[in-house]
Amino acid sequence: MQNLNLTSNKQLGLGKLALAACLFFGGIYTAQANLTLINTYKNTPENTPHILSTAGGFLGDPSVDNLLRLENFGAPPADSPFSVTYQNDKTALVSWNLAGTGSTLEGIYVFGGSNGANLYQVTDAAQMISGSATVNAPLTGKSGGFADISHMLFLGTQGTAVPEPSTLAALIGGAASLVGAQRLFRRRS
Repeated sequence: MQNLNLTSNKQLGLGKLALAACLFFGGIYTAQANLTLINTYKNTPENTPHILSTAGGFLGDPSVDNLLRLENFGAPPADSPFSVTYQNDKTALVSWNLAGTGSTLEGIYVFGGSNGANLYQVTDAAQMISGSATVNAPLTGKSGGFADISHMLFLGTQGTAVPEPSTLAALIGGAASLVGAQRLFRRRS
């Protein structure tokens, strides 16, 4: 009888471990996908000012900026806070780290095919600074498949770089030195 209890306790322990692992890895997965598809729209001119005007309305920020525009499977510049890995012509894994730039990401606009563009909105405040997600263009025609990605825009608030603490200390020290030198010069005059 005790062996049966021991076995069921082991099974219970393994069940708890499996549940904990599912919750842990499930939490990691959802933390990486805090983009929400808020709109699919078509018949829009594809010039950047028009996209900003239209997308800004949907995002609730009429002053939204273009942080980066990529055409035809283009890669971000080497020094960009954005990274794009095209998984195929239809989906892309995007990631961003805007820490220290003062900028925030509000949405991603993905155009492709005859049905226009998908507009994704960042739904988590922390992910406006750093995060990752998989995006795609809208479904195309009657195929039931996603259209090829034509271009993407990363939309948000353009900031100014925030200086590192050591840089800030050097600037304050330099300003203090100038004030001290000015006082010394005035005394001698």
